[in-house]
Amino acid sequence: MLNALGELERVLNRNNEAREAYGNARLLYQQEGSRLGEAHVLRGLGNLENSLGRYNEARQAFGDARQFYQQEGNHLGEANVLGGLGELEWQLGRFDEARKAYGDARQLYQQMSDRLGEANGLRGLGDLESQLGRTHEARKAYDNACTLFRQVEDRLGEAQALVHLDELEAEINPELAKQHYYQAARLYSDIDLNDREKYALTKARALGN
Repeated sequence: MLNALGELERVLNRNNEAREAYGNARLLYQQEGSRLGEAHVLRGLGNLENSLGRYNEARQAFGDARQFYQQEGNHLGEANVLGGLGELEWQLGRFDEARKAYGDARQLYQQMSDRLGEANGLRGLGDLESQLGRTHEARKAYDNACTLFRQVEDRLGEAQALVHLDELEAEINPELAKQHYYQAARLYSDIDLNDREKYALTKARALGN
């Protein structure tokens, strides 16, 4: 309950209250000898510290959480922590470390046949490669993410990956980008995200009739 309370307080930006709840939850898990419970708390704490720009504290929390997940053989928890660690390293401009974290997370998701987790990781990797100007690598990551999102019928994930892909394709293959924007618009329409649908349609029409 304290861990859930910490998550709630973090979402509400009540950071001191969130840190206190996480701390109390961790203490109880330690008393019970529950490394898995402690790992869950540390992952939440890492996300909190990262959002506050307390990067050393975030890296320590993520590292400790990963160690506990490894000890418990919890690949899903470890993969999720690696995603947070990848985001942290990216923010710090440690791009090789970020790429490695995303790659390690993807490998774990593949081992578990978790296509949704892998798709989200690929989209994050695509964002990283795109920022670094590695267009080929970014396109490949986004394209693979789209395929996985489609397989698990995650329309929102697929639409978002398509839009990111099209921002790159627009300069390379405008006709393909236009088709993808229309496809993203249909996906947004299916889940009643009208503002995003309009955005995708506007981008498609800007590429010509």
